[in-house]
Amino acid sequence: MKGTHPSPRDSHSSTAVGSKLYVFGGTDGTSPLDDLFVLDTATNTWGKPDVFGDVPAPREGHSASLIGDNLFVFGGCGKSSDPSEEEYYNDLHVLNTNTFVWKKISTTGVSPIPRDIHTCSSYKNCCIVMGGEDGGNAYLYDVHILDTETMAWREVKTTGAELMPRAGERRARHIILLWGM
Repeated sequence: MKGTHPSPRDSHSSTAVGSKLYVFGGTDGTSPLDDLFVLDTATNTWGKPDVFGDVPAPREGHSASLIGDNLFVFGGCGKSSDPSEEEYYNDLHVLNTNTFVWKKISTTGVSPIPRDIHTCSSYKNCCIVMGGEDGGNAYLYDVHILDTETMAWREVKTTGAELMPRAGERRARHIILLWGM
């Protein structure tokens, strides 16, 4: 591998954008991070692009989903003003993958409560957020959908057997793994 690669980390997001892999945030085991690295898989070269705009606060356990050329980053946790405490987020930021400009997005509707280690999948023009952990160590089982054209959230009211609360689930292309913790 060539170029400037990310430092060791966990709880980051990795999102495929064409032949590139966007790695954002996470933690080095001591502090949450807010850096962005891009791996060009065609040339096996890492880069650390200059980013502009409203960069999200350092965070780990967030989600990232791609819709068009936009990378939607939701939630996660970071340090509060008291460094011994964590702050859980339910904010939404979008990175334009062509210009590397971040925007903090104002939304309407019923947004998910602050959380980390949730999953967020994209389908057409929507981001679907499910599960995670709230700031009180409770696992969640709710489902929210963000329409990225109107930036409006809605909570999905489900029927039938209730999902068990979960966190740490993973997804890939057409597969969602629901086991989690």
